[in-house]
Amino acid sequence: MKMVKLDRVMVVLGIVLLVLVVHSEGYLGDLGRLGIEAEQRITRVANGTVVRIIDGDTIDVQIGNSTERVRFLGIDTPELRGKHDPEDFRGIENNSCLLEWAHKAKEHVENELGGRQVNLVYDSEAGDRGYYGRLLRYIEVDGRDFTLHLVEEGYAEVYNGRSDFGRKVHYMKAELDAREESRGLWACN
Repeated sequence: MKMVKLDRVMVVLGIVLLVLVVHSEGYLGDLGRLGIEAEQRITRVANGTVVRIIDGDTIDVQIGNSTERVRFLGIDTPELRGKHDPEDFRGIENNSCLLEWAHKAKEHVENELGGRQVNLVYDSEAGDRGYYGRLLRYIEVDGRDFTLHLVEEGYAEVYNGRSDFGRKVHYMKAELDAREESRGLWACN
């Protein structure tokens, strides 16, 4: 229980620190402009049809005459195979619970996106492709940020790697809310 409280404090402190740094450097005048500034960094949107679900955060999308493997930008869902590092998912050590949520995340993405038209939104702050050559994109469907939805419902955590992306603060707040309410995988503690 103490670890959960410490994790919560660390996430809140991280958000506060990020806001203070951004504000003190004059990059953004206030939090209200944060979403606007982040959206202005986005430069491209492509439309495609989801043709295959790899796991909870990776899909194959038909764009024109080619198929691209797309990694949901800014999030991480539990892996379908293997053991999870306790550093992942903010210290959750219940591997069987995380494995269960890996399957639930994939099933949810299949139900919501399988065969559907989606918008793949590029964020210039994150770049075009990740380490494994996959496109890095926010996934939007029917005018909503599906990537954010996965965080809000507890299917995913905010990616804790070295990358930055324009919607990170929004995603971190959604994760904190999901964790506080033990939604989805956050009930694994």
